[in-house]
Amino acid sequence: MKKENKNQPKKEEKKEVKDSEPKKEEVKASEPKKGLDKLSQAHGMEEKSKYEPTTLDQVWGDDGIGKYNTMDPSEYGVRINAMGLADLKNEAIRVGLLPVDSMDQLRDRLKNEFMGHLNSYRKPLHNPKKPFIPSDEITDILKEGR
Repeated sequence: MKKENKNQPKKEEKKEVKDSEPKKEEVKASEPKKGLDKLSQAHGMEEKSKYEPTTLDQVWGDDGIGKYNTMDPSEYGVRINAMGLADLKNEAIRVGLLPVDSMDQLRDRLKNEFMGHLNSYRKPLHNPKKPFIPSDEITDILKEGR
């Protein structure tokens, strides 16, 4: 006789389950109503840039907020004006400026450095203009001086 091991589960018999629910008919998806000419392809990039990128980091999406935690001059000015001399010196060292003992001079230097950083990210878009082609009358007048 075989001994049954208490740790092993007993073999259960398979039970046949009858479907008591009626089968539902399959529903097919309707065809798209829009024509291909009305669709546009999305690429996931936001089209909000009013400025031309100047570095490769800017092309990849760097917006310049990382260095100063803001791109608003008034917000940075309020933050600089609220700092004491020790905080101003630490901010100057963090940004890459030599700290000086004059608070006013240090604030001005930090604001100028911030504006330089801001302007490096705000190069206006380049709109090439068509070259001026003079008319025949103008070229005739200019040829007279030869």
